[in-house]
Amino acid sequence: MSTSNACIRLVDEAGQVSEPRYVFSISQSSLRRQPWRKGMVYLLPGDTFVNQPSLRFGPYEVRLPQLVSLVPVKPFAQLEVAPEDFPFLKDIRGLDDVRLQEYGQAMQTGAPWPE
Repeated sequence: MSTSNACIRLVDEAGQVSEPRYVFSISQSSLRRQPWRKGMVYLLPGDTFVNQPSLRFGPYEVRLPQLVSLVPVKPFAQLEVAPEDFPFLKDIRGLDDVRLQEYGQAMQTGAPWPE
């Protein structure tokens, strides 16, 4: 099973920043099985986290409004969640794993977006 989840903001050549765009997807075969389960959200200390760097994609700067830590961190708390707690559950899409690889390569290399 593959997953591809993201939140991005696009900045055009004039410096205009888009509203956040969210993508939540899993492999089509998994989506059909509705694999949602209860789980945990872990609360982490923020002192080692930094903004993930922006990427270039054609004429756009792609901002990834998320944080990353380059060192392991230990959770200080956890919160149990259920599928119905996720406000975008109905928006999760099925993805084609081969196409996902093509998109990833385009994002990393600045190649034209796959048709």
